[in-house]
Amino acid sequence: MLAVDILHLSAELLAGRIDVGLIIVPDDHLSRFLTDRTPNFRTAIKHIDARASDLPFRVLAFRHNGTGPALEKTPTNVGRAPR
Repeated sequence: MLAVDILHLSAELLAGRIDVGLIIVPDDHLSRFLTDRTPNFRTAIKHIDARASDLPFRVLAFRHNGTGPALEKTPTNVGRAPR
């Protein structure tokens, strides 16, 4: 859960064990295709603004670059070779 991650990172930042908290999430467009529990960029920003706006957190969002060419079919269930 993102809220718990922010709490853990905040504790580590305040203790001086890390210098910056980096949270990597899918962008808002990609998150529509993932489970509803996956945080997106907008949600991550809201959580940080609400809980740790005074700490050095950075949020990186990634995006899928689209579908590629279809993969070649792999033969399956061909049975056993005769002995």
